[in-house]
Amino acid sequence: MKPILEPWKEIETRKNIKSSLPNNAETHKSHPPKDGISIDCPASGNSFIGGVCLDGTWKFLEDPKNVGLSRQWYGEIDDSSWSEISVPGTWGWDGYAYKYYEGYGWYRKRFFAPYEWENKFIRLLFKAVHHSANIWINGSYVGSHEGGFTPFSFDVSQNLIYGGNNLLVVRVNNSLSGSTIPPANAADGVGLYGGIHRAVYLKTSNNLTIERVLVLPDYSPGENECIVNVDVTIFNRYDLPKAIEIKMAITNPDSTDRPLRFYHIEVPPGVSKHSFQYSIDDPKPWWCCDIGDPNLYLLEVSLIQDNEKVDSMITKFGIRDIENRPDGLYLNGVKLVLKGVNRHEFWLGLGWTENESIIKEDFNSIRELRANFVRLAHYPQDERVLEYCDTNGILVYEEIPAFQCLKPTLEDPSAIESAKAQLTELILRDYNHPSVILWGLGNEFRSDTSEGKNFISILYKHVKSIDHTRPVTFATDKHMSDKGLDIVDIIAINEYFGLLYGKTSDLSELLDALHQTYSDKPILVTEFGSDVASLRDRAAYIQDHWRIIRSKDFVIGGAVWVYNEYIWREPARNTWGIDQFGIVDKNRNPKPICYSTIQEMFASSQKK
Repeated sequence: MKPILEPWKEIETRKNIKSSLPNNAETHKSHPPKDGISIDCPASGNSFIGGVCLDGTWKFLEDPKNVGLSRQWYGEIDDSSWSEISVPGTWGWDGYAYKYYEGYGWYRKRFFAPYEWENKFIRLLFKAVHHSANIWINGSYVGSHEGGFTPFSFDVSQNLIYGGNNLLVVRVNNSLSGSTIPPANAADGVGLYGGIHRAVYLKTSNNLTIERVLVLPDYSPGENECIVNVDVTIFNRYDLPKAIEIKMAITNPDSTDRPLRFYHIEVPPGVSKHSFQYSIDDPKPWWCCDIGDPNLYLLEVSLIQDNEKVDSMITKFGIRDIENRPDGLYLNGVKLVLKGVNRHEFWLGLGWTENESIIKEDFNSIRELRANFVRLAHYPQDERVLEYCDTNGILVYEEIPAFQCLKPTLEDPSAIESAKAQLTELILRDYNHPSVILWGLGNEFRSDTSEGKNFISILYKHVKSIDHTRPVTFATDKHMSDKGLDIVDIIAINEYFGLLYGKTSDLSELLDALHQTYSDKPILVTEFGSDVASLRDRAAYIQDHWRIIRSKDFVIGGAVWVYNEYIWREPARNTWGIDQFGIVDKNRNPKPICYSTIQEMFASSQKK
């Protein structure tokens, strides 16, 4: 059995506070404080009995001089002159009124909390806020969070006025520094947008509630039985232990039900983890789209107290085995050829804010390219992206925005802690998604330095302490001068030979040199592409590089840079523009020769 390792102790130390934030508070380094309880977002799934979504129109006011704290904008003030703004949304694009604004912005939202919620557990959940956030309810400080792409939540049960109106205030800061992840020097617009750019919920549940369900199938290809390991994290808000019954129900990929399983346990006060096993006979493995069917199982875990269901969580999972070997990456014993693209979470007029139809449109198009792999560059994207990829058999590389970090950032304790926190939140959010096959520590940072190597070592060990089942890597442009490649599981390189430097044939020499030096590790080309004016020349460039990639047995594939055009920033000159590398333009129109060439290129590498 492969046990699920335990990141719980770090998670349980996260706290929130009940006093006003000091006027001189700095939010760049505001990790969750230590004297209350902060409840982190569970893995993907429906986990609440009731509640409300707070999306819609909020009040908004920018604060370029940072005067909002001293003027107590978190309390009862006249906000009738404030602007209206959409949540979720990015202020860089909402009506263009705040385009390219960097600094503080304040959000205010009034909502009603019914009497029925009293004595319940009320959790305030943000799916993502960029980059740092401070939160108040009814003038009382709730807590803070740093990191713009992962979910976080707080217990606000004691902050609400039940049977009356309540005021939620969020101060957001999208400015970056040398101590943030991403850092201020990062290009590609990762620091461009600000705001509450994913959904906000008030979730209500009973005082015994499921915080998280992590699922790890112990699967060996060809076996007629699979042991499914299930870790259930429960929050008991009572002062005493509670005897409860756990009910597990699994539904097969063909929608038939498996036998129920019941477990009797005692749950201590606070947060506790409980481990169970469920045996599945004749397992149907999850495959990527060019090999087989992406079979998904559905698991419902319910808490039963005094013969009444008090909470439940539903999550999907796939039975599959990822094995990293020197000659390649294997899915269920079959060697993979990763035929992929990089994707930015950008839509003209919306910035990072996506909806289900937008995601479906993009990924339907990516499937039509005959791709089986996507790298989500360079930050965690909307979790509905993972749901699509699970259902449609697209393999996924996820990474945190440790993007182009320089030596001062790589050795900064605050930046290192922020990177670790963002990795924790990402992995716990997406642990159950079978489509996720690689965790990325960052992109194009100074990994050719001792500071970079130490940064990689710290983050690699941190990831493995949470999830030892998936390979870990980072995307380097330092090539043979990189000092951290001996640490990670897969060598991942960004290369633009024949475009930004050297000639195309240099790629073959680099791949051979890397293989000779790191013969125990497979190689993945995480970026290659062209932005030359002639689309025919671009297509030829991509095709030439793909031929070299496919000529090496130890190279597991590549990802074209980039699927879609996006807003790009050059920090040194503080200039903005549209990146021209896209296979589709900013309006999602395919660039004819490029799109069709990649489609034919990937189709010729089909497994089936």
